[in-house]
Amino acid sequence: MFFTYGASVALISLAIYGLLCFIHDLWGYYSRHRQKLRTGVSLLLLVKDIEQDIEFLMRDLLELMEHVEGGCDAVVVDCGSSDLTYEIARRLAAEHPAVGVVSLPGSRPVNEAMPLCRGSVIHILDLIGRMPVYAAIPAASRLLRPEGRRMLLSGE
Repeated sequence: MFFTYGASVALISLAIYGLLCFIHDLWGYYSRHRQKLRTGVSLLLLVKDIEQDIEFLMRDLLELMEHVEGGCDAVVVDCGSSDLTYEIARRLAAEHPAVGVVSLPGSRPVNEAMPLCRGSVIHILDLIGRMPVYAAIPAASRLLRPEGRRMLLSGE
């Protein structure tokens, strides 16, 4: 069966258009599926020289993270501690797969640690100069509650 030149061009054009629509739908499915694989929230903690508080802080954070819908992970960044902060955090992280610990004594630890976070939303808790250690748990609790996250997303 042979078609005229005009009919052949029209059929090939429709076939190419159908293929492009199929690829577009497939890409949309892949993108949605990939977003579902990400955890909901990541906590990025910047710490330095808090060996007396790091274990209690991490245990309280782990308890909070268990109750978060959609999952939660944490990355603890040691910014050049001169005490045992890094070793204690690393020991606790070995017990929990949702926690990562890295030592970055450089000048831009947030930029270097941000790719280690798996969540679609990242909360940075700077315990070096911006926030006292005792305020970290109430702040994290407020950020990880569902109504707190809804408020952040809506911009209220």
